[in-house]
Amino acid sequence: MQSTDLNQEIRNYEKYVQGIVGNHRIPEALRSAETHHIGGILYSFIGLGNQTQTLARYYHQSQPDDLLPILTNLYHETLFPLKDKTGRMKKNCDLRSFYMQHLHLNEEKLQRIVSGIGTGQAAFSVRADGAWQFGEERLPDPLRYAREANFEQDAFFTTIHGDLNGQNILLDANHATWLIDFLTTTDDGHVLQDYAALETDVRFRLAPQSGCNLEMLMEWERSSFGANLLTVPLPEIAYDHPCLLKAHCIVLHIRALAAQSAAYCACAHLIALFFNALRAATYREASDFTRNHALYCAAQIAHR
Repeated sequence: MQSTDLNQEIRNYEKYVQGIVGNHRIPEALRSAETHHIGGILYSFIGLGNQTQTLARYYHQSQPDDLLPILTNLYHETLFPLKDKTGRMKKNCDLRSFYMQHLHLNEEKLQRIVSGIGTGQAAFSVRADGAWQFGEERLPDPLRYAREANFEQDAFFTTIHGDLNGQNILLDANHATWLIDFLTTTDDGHVLQDYAALETDVRFRLAPQSGCNLEMLMEWERSSFGANLLTVPLPEIAYDHPCLLKAHCIVLHIRALAAQSAAYCACAHLIALFFNALRAATYREASDFTRNHALYCAAQIAHR
């Protein structure tokens, strides 16, 4: 972590977190530690105990019934529980502008997604009409969609963590959730970002790490963005693959929790998921597998 990022995270913690959310399952204090080659944040907790693990690690060891109450605890108790009361509506907000800036996306990064896929490894081809062909499916070019579509929506903005994923959510011995990593925390964030970010982590990191292959995941994506985000049918392939069944259950629960947030809007939720999918394709460590999966997901949302 660079020195500027270290200092920014500490400033965000002091401005948006410390003393504002009651030190409820968050660090009591942050300080930085640096060498000539590497830097990091030292977190001090009160009440966390010694038996801790990340949500990502617990995900791979547990069943859906074990995970669902943890997610409810995360969003209802730990993750800025006053956010729905302290935020504000923004009329005709350009969510593209917010997500491009918040997720550190730009045109150059988007174009590098495709060029970064190895020769002959792309799961799609570009048609003469500009659409993308995934097997027998014709889908919109998600990169063109990101540039040209209208992303204006009435949206609720409030304090958000900003980069919620399985590595920065800690569990104590009682499976209560604790938060770390406040580099992107802000009091002017789209309320659905924290739901979309964790769903994205399940889709593009946790589910593949559990053994889901690309064909399985693409079949799942085909049913994931229908007319109702909250009632997604379970694809038949999931009955034979527990890893996909688990991911499906977790994603639906995250979406159900998102629907309880202030001024929930399904269109704004799709926009959040779309830009988070594109961001997943720009990860430095993203493989051809991840880039193909993320682009297919984004294309499905664009088609929706």
